[in-house]
Amino acid sequence: MTDRADVVVQWAGSRATGTIRDGIQRVVAGIGLLGDDLTVVIACAGAGDGEATESPGGPATIVPIDTAPLDRIPMITALPRDPYRTLFTLGRRHDARALLMLGTGDDQLTPGMVASLVRPLIADAVDVVTPGYQRQIFDGLLNAAVVSPLTRALYGRRVNGQLGLDFGFSARVAQRWGIGDEEVPVTRPVWLLPQAVADDMHICEVPVPVRLPPTPESIDLSALLSHVLGSLFTDLEPRAPFWQRVVRSRAVPAIGRVDADAHATTTPVDVRPMIDSFGLAYRNLQSVWPLVLPPATLVELKRLTLADPARFRLDDGLWARIVYDFALAHRLRTINREHLLRAFVPLYLAWVASYATDAQRGTRAMADARLEQLCQAFEHEKPYLVRRWRWPDRFNP
Repeated sequence: MTDRADVVVQWAGSRATGTIRDGIQRVVAGIGLLGDDLTVVIACAGAGDGEATESPGGPATIVPIDTAPLDRIPMITALPRDPYRTLFTLGRRHDARALLMLGTGDDQLTPGMVASLVRPLIADAVDVVTPGYQRQIFDGLLNAAVVSPLTRALYGRRVNGQLGLDFGFSARVAQRWGIGDEEVPVTRPVWLLPQAVADDMHICEVPVPVRLPPTPESIDLSALLSHVLGSLFTDLEPRAPFWQRVVRSRAVPAIGRVDADAHATTTPVDVRPMIDSFGLAYRNLQSVWPLVLPPATLVELKRLTLADPARFRLDDGLWARIVYDFALAHRLRTINREHLLRAFVPLYLAWVASYATDAQRGTRAMADARLEQLCQAFEHEKPYLVRRWRWPDRFNP
């Protein structure tokens, strides 16, 4: 084992030398806010090997790393240079009490943000710290529409940060999740938050005063949905015995506070192109959707195609059942999985159009309340998924 450190921080991504130096100083200053005697190891691509720097909180050692780019999905993969595997290995090597994955850009990283993410690991015996980003009304809609309500209903924890870049982990996590080493190869994507719930880890959410950067425009929606939902649906399969026993959700502790303008509104959004895309897909996917969706759902979708755009609303319960049907079809390989997820895109656009029609008339607080109703609908409809998952050939709604 190399020298012990209290905190191991991986600052993900490649940066210029000057930017690395400035960012390291912010990280060190943030750890220094937590105590005068904490030692730190900071891993960063392009950093000088063994370089040391002084801070108000004590010395920090800088080590270079070579990892794959950090994904928004907090997930361990089979990649040899997987960022999370790298972090857990460093944590075990330095016998660290706290491990921090930082993916926030240089322009938003602050010492206070670093301290807020690490403090629960040091002071409150938390195992996994998730970020609560400052969300505007139309930020993170894939997370809001599918990932957050689905994982809440299945795993019983109300956590908003399923798609993020900044997470904290305890030494217990590094030891328990040290998968991916030669003796324990990774054979499937492992979503960390569902794994944390299944392992009875202590989870908290920390508000951070930054916005999650937007998805690069170079990534088309079909590819994004395939990437996120493909791995999410795959991760559901081996966990089915666990999530089928979860009855209701409960909140995780929220540590810290960030003042946000709950009364902020947004500019109007033109939903007509999304509605038109949904209508076109309804006509063109008649050979695909009936393989995935039951007749009752298809009848509701037909009614939706006839709705006036000003009254276009995709019912929350219907949307939850659609997501559940696609998760089941992904498991059963009803059709080619790539084609399946492409067929989901116009349905997702229909949800976005419905949400936008409501949300653009209100405040952010009203939009948050609207999304809470959606999460409750996913929980209410969960028995539908459980029945179809257990008896896919016998259950025909």
